[in-house]
Parts: sequence; C-alpha cells; structure tokens
Amino acid sequence: MSQTTQVQINTYEASPDTQRFVHQLSANLQGQRPQQNHSKEDLILKHNGNLSLREAPSEVHPVKQVVLPTAYSPSTSPLDSLQKISLSDLKLETHHRGSFVTATTITAPYQSSETITIIQEETGHIAVLVLAFQDEVHQIAGSSLPLNSTVAIKEPYVQFSEESDYVIRVDHPSDIAVLRGDDPAVSMIMRFVAEKKEISPEEWKNAGDGAYLEKKYSSAIECYTQAIDNGSKNDQTFIRDTYRKRAYANLTSERFQNAKEDALASRSGGVDDAKSYYAAGRAAYALREYSESKEYFEKALRISPNNLRCGKDLIQVLARIDEEQHGIYDFEAMSLSVTDQYIYLDHADFSRATILGDTLHAGRGLFAARDIEAGGLVLCEKAFCLPDLYSSDQINDFVLFNLNNNTRTQRPAQTALFLQLVQKLYSNPHLNARYFDLDGGGYSRTGKEGTLVDGVPVIDTFLTEAIRIRNCFSSPRLSRSLMKRNYSASEAALSTGLWTKASYINHSCAPNLRARLH
Repeated sequence: MSQTTQVQINTYEASPDTQRFVHQLSANLQGQRPQQNHSKEDLILKHNGNLSLREAPSEVHPVKQVVLPTAYSPSTSPLDSLQKISLSDLKLETHHRGSFVTATTITAPYQSSETITIIQEETGHIAVLVLAFQDEVHQIAGSSLPLNSTVAIKEPYVQFSEESDYVIRVDHPSDIAVLRGDDPAVSMIMRFVAEKKEISPEEWKNAGDGAYLEKKYSSAIECYTQAIDNGSKNDQTFIRDTYRKRAYANLTSERFQNAKEDALASRSGGVDDAKSYYAAGRAAYALREYSESKEYFEKALRISPNNLRCGKDLIQVLARIDEEQHGIYDFEAMSLSVTDQYIYLDHADFSRATILGDTLHAGRGLFAARDIEAGGLVLCEKAFCLPDLYSSDQINDFVLFNLNNNTRTQRPAQTALFLQLVQKLYSNPHLNARYFDLDGGGYSRTGKEGTLVDGVPVIDTFLTEAIRIRNCFSSPRLSRSLMKRNYSASEAALSTGLWTKASYINHSCAPNLRARLH
C-alpha cells in the first residue's frame, strides 16, 4: 500500500475569501468570550510550523495579501488613563474601549504581509497577536516584535480565529507600545531592577553611546532621554552634551523635528555650538525648512569657518531656496539624474504661483495666485510618498483587499503606497497635518488624527487608505518615456504616488496645464 504524504498548509496565509468568511463568523459571535480549545503547546507548534514553511526555499512565491477589516477608529486615550485587564477578560469582535492589556512575546515573529507572534501575560494566559499595518519589505530595520518583547495594547480589538480560537488584531500603529526584547535600554532596566539598583545619569549616557555605536538608534535615544530626565539640573554641561548626542541619534534615525529641537536645546554659547547649529541645519533641511536651515548653517560657519562639510551644505540649501522662491530648476539635468537605482531627487517645492481655495461646486481646489504666462511653471512638487516599484525585479504579487468596500488594488505599487504611508506618518509626526487635511470621502474622523498621545501620533490606518484612494495617481519614472513613439515595457512601467499639493487640483474638461513627472 502506498502512503500519502500530508501537505503542510501555512495557516497564516489565508485567502481573502477565507478571511472574509472568518470575519463574518466573528461578527456573529460579538460579545462572547472565546473558547480556549488550543493549548499553549499547540499554538507554538503551529506558529513554528508556519515559520518553517515561510522560510523554506520555494520556486513559487505566494501572493502577498493585505486585508483591511471593518473600519474602526484608533485609540486616542493616554495609556495611563486606561484600565488594565487580563487576556481572559477579552470578548470577541469587541473594541475594549477604556482598557489595555500587557504581555510578553514568547515566539519569534512571523513576518510577511502581517507580523504575527504569540504573547503571554503574567497570569499565564496566551493569545496570538497580529500587527496588520506592517510588511517585511517596508520595515525600517529588523523585526518590530522580537522575542521577549513587552507589549501594551490600547483598547484591544479581538477577532475569532479557527486556528487559534481568537487573535488580538492591531490595525493602527499608535494602538501598541513595544519594549523590544533586543533593546539594550530595556535589558539594562531589567538587570538593574533585578539587582534593585538605581541607574545613574552617567550610566544611561554611556549606554546610549554604546547603543549608538551598535546602530541601535531608538535605544540610544531612550538612554539619552533617561540621562537627561535623571540628570542634575545644576550640571548643564552634562545636560547639553546629552541633548547634542540625542540630536544626532534622532538625526540618524530620521526623527528630524526632534533632532532640531534637541540640537537647539544643546547650545551653550561656546565653540560646541557649531555642532549644535550644524545638526539643526541638517534637520531643518530634511524638514524642507530651507530658510531656517540656511540660518543655522551660517551660524555654524561663523563659529567654525573652516568646516568644509557645512560650507558645502550651505551651497546646497541656497539652491533649494532659489527653487522654492523663484521656481528655478534645471529639468534636463534632473531627468538625466534619474536611474534605475536613483529616483528620489533632492529639490524644493515651488508653489508660490498657486493658492488653495474653495470652489463653487467641487470643494477645495488649487487656483492661480497671479497671472501665469503660457509655458510658465505653475507648480513643482516633490512626491509626498512614492514607492520605487519600477524595476522588473521588484515585488509583483502584492494585493490589498478592503472589506469595507469589497475592492482590491490593481497594481502592487498601490498596496506598497498604503503601507509606506502608514509607516511614514507614524515616523514623521510633522507630516500628519499636511496629509490628513486631504479629502477622505465620507470616512468618519475623530478629529484627533495626527495628534501626539503617549509621545506618538494617532494614526488611523483606515483613514490613511481612504485618503490614498481619492488622492493618489500613477506615475512613470519619467513623463517623457510615455511620449516616445516606441517605448519598452520597463520604460512604461507605472508606480503609484501621492502629491499633497497636486491632489487639490480639480479635473477640467477644458484643461489649461500639463503635468510632467521627472
């Protein structure tokens, strides 16, 4: 007799139809406590089996699917205003408003179109945790939920699951706080708590230096923060030096607003202010605050006139100011600088010829602020977000299914744009007002989108997608590629991007301007 080999199935990669069915089934169980039919050992065994299937070599790459369930608003409450509950208190298809849960990850994360892990609280209760807003391709660095991480989930949302009884699903990045298990700052706290010792400001600062050298910038920032908060206010030399170190850690990790604030806080009136002004200038440049950046570079050069790097950066920012104020661009050179490996150009926006206003019948629109001659430049804007998915070797099986309107994306770049927008808005609080001002259709807002709660901006993932749908448009690598009589498929490849200023331009059946993308 022949034996049949049982085919292993990755239960974390369910089809959208399966997820839709489970979602409907979960809705019918609303308010019920989930039954515990799977033991801790069963869940870990299934999880590790899915990890093995995910990591196994295969010639067939499954379609990566992002599924948006029924929309719900993010938590807008500070963690210390919420009541702690146990995992055993959770109910199906319920948003536990006014509450939070804490637990520790006990497995390595499964990372694909979602991040999935198993958590356990101090009582021994366990649950499967799903972060639905992250994709492994678009993460900044490493896993977001390494083993032995401590999580606090605000107003948790619980769904039924056939494979694990239930899952805690986090769709909004601001709904979860993570103390990473591989974070030196966390390890240091745990060690000193176990030894019942206090950590001195100097020890915190030294730990920050070590984390920075290891390129663990978030950890370095936390260590420097502890050093500043616990340092003596009488020792301003220590405090200012630590602010300066934190400024550069923020700068390296692209937290530019924080970097600028820290750099300015580190000034003492001495020669070290050259470093402070230089860091502030670089941060302001990254924030596209070019006139302010120029001011800081000039102040740095007055203190340290032989700083060639600062002098070079000053020349660069002067070019940005010319672009911003006068619309002076070398478009031919800009086009020639675009390559397969380099599509993100460093230039300022020119928008002085336009003004945002209300139309009679079509909401807000973009109007000419002055007379513009034929052939004149109306607007030049850098993309707010544009995935680099032009090359043939980029991911090509990437789909977003939205259960709120039963739609799916038509191109991988649309899904990538959604995921990048969520991460960009969460990592750059200063951009939120600009993005969330855009039209999101009839989506119901809390009015607190983008505001800082517990030190992070409130990000509504569903609103982010609603705005993307109504404001993004396709973009070739170069517009002139589409004008060629004979062009290759690679030249005609389209990504999908979002330009916040251009999004306000309304359609006209009698057009009077033409768009070009460089």
